Amino acid sequence: MPYITTGERIGYDRGKVEGKIEGQEEKAISIALNMLNDNLPLETIARFTGLTIPQLQKLQAQSE
Repeated sequence: MPYITTGERIGYDRGKVEGKIEGQEEKAISIALNMLNDNLPLETIARFTGLTIPQLQKLQAQSE
């Protein structure tokens, strides 16, 4: 079994957490795009996805 240093272990754990956060944000964006396509109010989309109104406005502009 290979030897793993404390620094390597910390890096591995950080990578797992950061990857999970990025995946959650990608999912929120995907859901938000579907909700935008259904013309739901930005406030509603923000409440359900956790994205901010400026983030949603940027998505909306990019999808037009």
